[in-house]
Amino acid sequence: MALQYETVNYTMPTRFTGLDPYNVKAVRNPSKKSKHKILFVFDHIFPEDLQSRKMLSGPMGQRFFDICKLAKDYYQAAYAETELEWMAVPFNQFKTYGKDNADLAKEANTSFAAHISKVVIDYRPDVVMLFGKQPFMELCPSAMKQTHGNYTN
Repeated sequence: MALQYETVNYTMPTRFTGLDPYNVKAVRNPSKKSKHKILFVFDHIFPEDLQSRKMLSGPMGQRFFDICKLAKDYYQAAYAETELEWMAVPFNQFKTYGKDNADLAKEANTSFAAHISKVVIDYRPDVVMLFGKQPFMELCPSAMKQTHGNYTN
């Protein structure tokens, strides 16, 4: 089955009026055979994805699929990504870095985390895989405390 691109609605809080939302569509691999669902949450949206408005649509997306192929071919993963039901979504919904207002970034990250929590409730994945520090900090604060702030552990 082919990949599907779909809008995952983000309601921009009025506090952020005037900021341009990314409006990048999530990518989904539907599978009727898969017994499990995976949600991939990416902290960084790559320039080619911003341009096309589709997750994993360019060279970095190709690297993602290459890593999945490597997991299957070299490490004998039980399933290829094509056999699994999965969806990839962006954590960030608009640009927060480079802004002078630290409170704005903090509020934005809280809003993004609430949005991803809603995606988890609606999509109902068995596994949520977070890429990047900010999603981990916002969605797993107790785990962040256990790592003493070192999210790479």
